[in-house]
Amino acid sequence: MGWKRALVLAGAGLVCVVVLVITALQGGQAPGRRSSVAAPTSRVAAEQHTGSTAPPSTGAPRPADTVTPPSSTTPPPAVEVAGVEVTRPPDPPPAPEAAACPSAGGESTVEALLNGHRSVRCENGLGDVALDPAMSEHAQFHAERLLAAGACASLFHSSELPEWYGAGYWGENAGCVAWSHGCWSDTDYLMNGWMNSDEHRPNILNPEFHWIGIGIACDGQHTYFVVQFRS
Repeated sequence: MGWKRALVLAGAGLVCVVVLVITALQGGQAPGRRSSVAAPTSRVAAEQHTGSTAPPSTGAPRPADTVTPPSSTTPPPAVEVAGVEVTRPPDPPPAPEAAACPSAGGESTVEALLNGHRSVRCENGLGDVALDPAMSEHAQFHAERLLAAGACASLFHSSELPEWYGAGYWGENAGCVAWSHGCWSDTDYLMNGWMNSDEHRPNILNPEFHWIGIGIACDGQHTYFVVQFRS
């Protein structure tokens, strides 16, 4: 049996940059000979200046230039290559492994029930919850009230919930296990029952809840469990 209520308040191998500086050939390149240097890119070409400025004309006819083809021993044009080594940044550190979800169970029934809630929420990608002692006092009060009323077959909720937790989100789950062999302590059994209930599961998996209080009361044959939640 579950019940909840929400009150919202006005609320970037080695990288090598190669710069080619092509020495300008005075008088131009001989016709019929291909340069051994790869053509520069359009940006470099735009920045290059090749050839020489023609002398001013005197008005007299100028004999045609005689160009002697270069012999096989003619050295190629000088090419200067400047290399700039860019240091590669170090690899980023490996991402930390996700923390394992807390295990269910504990040294006491209260601790086991708390860890049961924490484990289920973690497995569903929700934030953790912690035990609030003041809330546990309220939950214990109600568990003993249910016990006194013999309400195992007719559970009811705390009427003081709006007063205790009105300024935020809150909820409560209650359960009773009747067993003739004594007080019940198998919290996995209880959590499975609540998780399979359309009324109780929303409280356990509510992302707004960060705190819980736990109360347990037993008369030897009936064990009452009360878990209260708040934001």
